[in-house]
Amino acid sequence: MSLIDRFSNALERDQLMPAGETYIIAVSGGVDSMVLLDLLTQLSERWGWKLIVAHVDHAQRPDSMDDAMFVSQVADRAGHKFLLHRLRPGVGSENRLRTGRRAWLEDMRQQHDARSIVTAHHLNDRLETAVWHAIRGSDRTGLTSLSKKSQNLIRPLIRFSRGEILTHAQLRDLAWREDSTNADRSYTRNLIRHELLHEAPTWDPHYQNNLAGWL
Repeated sequence: MSLIDRFSNALERDQLMPAGETYIIAVSGGVDSMVLLDLLTQLSERWGWKLIVAHVDHAQRPDSMDDAMFVSQVADRAGHKFLLHRLRPGVGSENRLRTGRRAWLEDMRQQHDARSIVTAHHLNDRLETAVWHAIRGSDRTGLTSLSKKSQNLIRPLIRFSRGEILTHAQLRDLAWREDSTNADRSYTRNLIRHELLHEAPTWDPHYQNNLAGWL
């Protein structure tokens, strides 16, 4: 079964995105969010959704505005309204960037009377977040915080792996932007992704399924 069929079935089962509603879709331009946008665009007519594409320029790279231009062009071709916000330039902590992004997205949700903000977090993100919180000494609640729905934010891809997302992008011949800061080990999440979880399959090839079940 294709990803879009499994995605559609998951939406129906979980009742995450009721028909006829407006949604703010957070799109960075990376492969995950471009696949999310592609899936939702394909299903939007059937579900009667109004999709608004929202992009946050974190102003951490000289070419960050190229990402914004790319996303705006894709949104325009798909017939979606495009919103852009640029954070103040300068080196920022992961927490500051996340807080600024989330605050603006929530403002946009309220201004456009949208039901929810939709993000492209997937299964691998959930595993990384659980490890990050475990390192910080979080309790059980913190370890399972990246759920499919929290307040006004939904994550319809949370049960799908990055491998499945990449496969869909390749089969659909989708274009996306690569963020060079994703390789920067000074960011805690990147260190977990590229060092710790990258080596995990050499210890246990089934680690992802094992952790997914625990989460």
